[in-house]
Amino acid sequence: MALPSAATALSTFLNMITDFARDRVGGLRPWSSLLVGVLLWVTVGCNGLVRFGRHRPPPGRDIVVQVGVSGNVAVPTERLVERLATWYDNFGSLTNKPLLDRGVLEPDCRRLESVYAKHGYFEARCLGSRVERVDKVSVRVFFDVTEGEPTRIRGITSEGLAPPVDADEDTRTRLVEIRAKLLELLPYRDGEVWTEDGWRLGRDSLRDALRARGFLHAEVESTVLVDRKARTAAVDLVAIPGPLARIKEVKVLGQQEVDEARILRRVDLVPGEVVDPERLALAERDISSLGVFYSVSVQPVRETLEKRLGEVPRSVESLKAIAWPSAVDVAIRVQEMPMHELRAGGGVLLDGSRSEVRATVGFQHRNLFGGLRYFDITLSPAWIVKPSFFDPETQGVGGETRIEFRQPSLFEEWITWSLETRYSLDIELSYRTHGILVGTALSRPIYGPLSARLGYSLEVEIAFDLDPGLRDAYLELGVDLEDPYLLGRLEQTLALDWRDDLSDPRNGVYAVTTVAESLPALGSDFSFISVDLDVRGYWSPWTWLTLAGRASWTRGFPIMGDEDLPPAALFKGGGPSDVRGVPSNQLGPVLCLDDATSDYVLGSRGTCPSGTSFVDIPGGEVRAIFNAELRFHLPWSLGLVAFFDAGQVWSTPEEVNFSTLELTVGPGLRYYSIIGPIRADFGILVTRPDDVELSFHLSLGHAF
Repeated sequence: MALPSAATALSTFLNMITDFARDRVGGLRPWSSLLVGVLLWVTVGCNGLVRFGRHRPPPGRDIVVQVGVSGNVAVPTERLVERLATWYDNFGSLTNKPLLDRGVLEPDCRRLESVYAKHGYFEARCLGSRVERVDKVSVRVFFDVTEGEPTRIRGITSEGLAPPVDADEDTRTRLVEIRAKLLELLPYRDGEVWTEDGWRLGRDSLRDALRARGFLHAEVESTVLVDRKARTAAVDLVAIPGPLARIKEVKVLGQQEVDEARILRRVDLVPGEVVDPERLALAERDISSLGVFYSVSVQPVRETLEKRLGEVPRSVESLKAIAWPSAVDVAIRVQEMPMHELRAGGGVLLDGSRSEVRATVGFQHRNLFGGLRYFDITLSPAWIVKPSFFDPETQGVGGETRIEFRQPSLFEEWITWSLETRYSLDIELSYRTHGILVGTALSRPIYGPLSARLGYSLEVEIAFDLDPGLRDAYLELGVDLEDPYLLGRLEQTLALDWRDDLSDPRNGVYAVTTVAESLPALGSDFSFISVDLDVRGYWSPWTWLTLAGRASWTRGFPIMGDEDLPPAALFKGGGPSDVRGVPSNQLGPVLCLDDATSDYVLGSRGTCPSGTSFVDIPGGEVRAIFNAELRFHLPWSLGLVAFFDAGQVWSTPEEVNFSTLELTVGPGLRYYSIIGPIRADFGILVTRPDDVELSFHLSLGHAF
């Protein structure tokens, strides 16, 4: 089956989005259609009709704007043309455009046949090339091919996996296990089409399996005998396991301020044990979790194969002749971060319901009083405008001050104690708030990617400069915003993190559940329980594409006679990290004022009933969020994203109705910087047929 290109896949997905939006809303607004259309054209280049840069070739020359193949079924066009001398580039270079050279078209035909041979189609032939003119200076080039019948695997043999006569029991057991799983390791089966990539991958898979079982110096040679007349290929694998490698000594290199013994306490590697790559990777993770190293590498020390072979050509005989050592050192190489640093910076936040300019200054110490104690104090003053710089209704000074302290290895090596205090000054449309929080927690990895956290926090939020009408509205809901209250919470968190990268995951799963209790015995003025479930998955079928998804469910339960959650415990939604077609904290029920009766009522789906005016977004007791993204990784640290978001906030559990989910589609742009992905998202809210809305978000980090 042909693999789609990034451009084709994105084009198909965005076409689906456009069709969905058109069916849902009864026709997109002109600007919405234009936005989606421009994105599609720019993405796929419209077969060469949309091009960036100068288009003035030398006299008598033509610019190549597309290279294609006709007649191909088994091998995708992208794989066929990537090695050709004839190429096209409508976006990358603005001035050095590819020019047509008719003298390389015939050699390109032979290159196509070579590519087909590597995919098992030795009978494939290139029938010639065609040049089609686009305009006065541009052409498209097509190659016509006939594929013929493929060559299939007929026979897979192996040798070298039988334990030597003098092998110890450990060596014997491991080789027998690998031999029993040989067919599972190979990416091909008898009767399948032979490909060079699959053949090489099978060789490397067997070698990697041997090394994973402790045969550190293992090599595998593979040969294939092709009978073109019979269209068959016989594959032979020869394994040279070498000795079972054991740890001789564990050494630490590169540390300066961090004590060597402190690093070794995180390592479970004992001299005399078999070298296990999985345990080496776990040691890297555990040392990195100390939080004071830029990089950590835990690798066995061994000579390279090239050095051992010298001038001798690589062959089965020369590989078998190498006398590898059965004991090797393991080197832990670390690069330390600065133990203390001053930092300063700033940024701009643009959101549909909030804009701000923020400065940041702070001091950080990663080894306060020794023992790798972490201390951080950060001041972030800001000028906040609501709802936006372009439509200011209220504005003023805000910001946050945060102090954090962490004590690793409390009571035992793996328990970390943390303490955090935070003060914030914030602005809402109709009032301002002081927020004070003090929290402490104990956290510990349990096993592998599983970790647990037990925390307690005490929070107070003080509202001031209230609009009198807003206070009256909340009084009718049973809440006095001018009456400060305490929220004391005990939180238990269990997290499973199998992501391959925290800032930019390409593969893996992340799942976390948090249960929090708020009771008078914990210093709280309210009694409730909240549960938060969040599951995320990532899969990259190709290097240029990542499929990402998330499902999140949050619920609050008033208990012990309380009928409602306090405002600070209600859940809100919308913004750059959940439903991107809705401005931040604008998802869910709406508090509205009846203009005729002066009574306060709740609207739904972000809209006030007829004859009422908007007052506030109070939040709700239940929240559900669902996200899906196609992340396309482009050159120059850029990326494109096509996303779909669905979510809603409901006032009470009785109001939960998934038919009321707000639906958002849209494109996003990513720049992968050293501090994480910088992203810009355009969320198109397509829930209501008569009012398609657009929200823009500029932020740091992936949405999930």
